[in-house]
Amino acid sequence: MNVDGWNSKWLFRISLWWLLPIILLPKNFRDSPGETGYFFLIESYRVRMLLVAARCRVHLDHCQDFANQVDRIIPIVRAEPGCTRYELHANVFDQGLFIFCEEWESQKHLDDHIATPHMQDHFAKCAEWKAAPTELTLYEVSGVQSLLL
Repeated sequence: MNVDGWNSKWLFRISLWWLLPIILLPKNFRDSPGETGYFFLIESYRVRMLLVAARCRVHLDHCQDFANQVDRIIPIVRAEPGCTRYELHANVFDQGLFIFCEEWESQKHLDDHIATPHMQDHFAKCAEWKAAPTELTLYEVSGVQSLLL
């Protein structure tokens, strides 16, 4: 199979070359000190971000209205300062349950987002369609590690 003029078999082989020095290291050098697992740390770096999972329960007769309203605000929200991800997912097994997946650079960016006029308008429009209060779960990410299993 060709991918943009490249044979995918060769792309796979090229992409694994960076692993060769790590794979050739003796197992005791790859493991974390005192551990005997088969996974090892590839990279680690500090990052600060806020992940948001917002669960919205909507009355079944207003699911399409809600989805249409969110489709209108998604491009506006993605253009806001500090927004790195803003997606809506509909639960196919539980009709009426929508989940927003959001990434913000900081709590201030999220607070500013919630206070924007377009979000206040969105909240007002959707209030009568909601079957329950929106439940937000915030995750503050302070670092990332990549592991090979």
